[in-house]
Amino acid sequence: MSVPDQPTATRSDAGVFMAVAVILTAMNLRPAITSVGPVLDRVQSTLGTSDSWAGLLTTIPVLCFAFGGLLAPALARRAGMRAVIWLGLGLVAVGLVLRAMGGPFVVLGATLLAAAGISLIAVLMPAVVKGAYPSRVGTMTGAYTAALQFGAVLGFALTSPLADAFAGWRPALAFWAVLALIALTVWLPASRNTLVLQAEAASATSLLSGPTSPAPPNRPTSPSSPQSPQRLAPKPPHCTANPPGSHSEQPATADSLFRSRLAWTITVFFGLQAMIAFVIIGWLPQVLMDAGVSRGESGLLLALLSLIAVPISLLIPPMAVRQSSQSGWIIALGASGLAGLTGLITAPGAAPLLWSILLGLGMSVFSLALVVIALRTRTTEVTAKLSGMAQGVGYLIAATGPFFFGFLHESTGDWNTPLTLLTAVLVIQIIAGALAGRPRTV
Repeated sequence: MSVPDQPTATRSDAGVFMAVAVILTAMNLRPAITSVGPVLDRVQSTLGTSDSWAGLLTTIPVLCFAFGGLLAPALARRAGMRAVIWLGLGLVAVGLVLRAMGGPFVVLGATLLAAAGISLIAVLMPAVVKGAYPSRVGTMTGAYTAALQFGAVLGFALTSPLADAFAGWRPALAFWAVLALIALTVWLPASRNTLVLQAEAASATSLLSGPTSPAPPNRPTSPSSPQSPQRLAPKPPHCTANPPGSHSEQPATADSLFRSRLAWTITVFFGLQAMIAFVIIGWLPQVLMDAGVSRGESGLLLALLSLIAVPISLLIPPMAVRQSSQSGWIIALGASGLAGLTGLITAPGAAPLLWSILLGLGMSVFSLALVVIALRTRTTEVTAKLSGMAQGVGYLIAATGPFFFGFLHESTGDWNTPLTLLTAVLVIQIIAGALAGRPRTV
């Protein structure tokens, strides 16, 4: 099976349009979550809810990410990735509107709806990037991750001013549905002539001709436009070899992934980096405030921490994929996170800006976690399956972090014990990431 040749200009325009769609879609994966924190006290005051209700509200998205990760690949096999991502954007838009209209139970249910849509999109986007841009996996993964982080920053920074401008938290939270609707209108036409043709061609190729291998990271790009999605067609036998220096396990199926040591290594790496990120996002302001930092400054440092990931996500993945192993990059970013946590343990109020910058660098490993998922697989079909496993199981692991971090603080009365345990988790994450970054495929 092959995709008919298209004029170069047409392919280039389609590639740019598709890149815009990917970026707009990625920007919708965090505002539904990060917009709640800045107005949570107002929401609780209006609805008369308890702290337990607030804890449930912030835990729902993580659990949805887990279950969505397990369901998304099966839905994509039935309806196609293009349709499932469109459905996810629709769920985000509807959930955000409904969340601004009801009482405590409606807010929880609408958050569940929006988070379910986010989880479907998040699982399938690595496969979309690999299918539409096989020779630009690093660049497009970086752009996608940077857009995701930028969306998180927008949620942190703009929701409170919007609540003041609109005289209430309800229109401020509903505002983010506009971003989902914009992405929705762009996604369908942008993906019609690229994602459908190429991702489905790759899937058909893997079924009819056996597994194929993506271009090695250091292979020169094709003469077509660097922004164009590459045409996916059956490859001659010599193209099925792995990149030099790499190792491949047997061709992966949904069942075999759960028996693959490499797949589990990637899943543990993804889950632990997500756990650390959710703990830091949820608890860093309180840690800093207890160290004497003002509430306003703590909020700004949290926004800065997320903003740092934007340029890092744009710069590091394209460089990392040019190398056969990504382990060095993963270790370097992990070491930055270790330095930040050490600072919080030993002198939290001495240099909060420095600790936040170091933690932000450490959390930027998220972009490499997505890169590893794409590079450690040989077809878009297996990429979607591995992404579903890593995010489904990984977010279940991550969901335990914020609760146990708070439990340890409540039990011990200080922050050093939970921060020390978090440091140990980060060490395990670095080890798992270094193993996941080695050149081989599932």
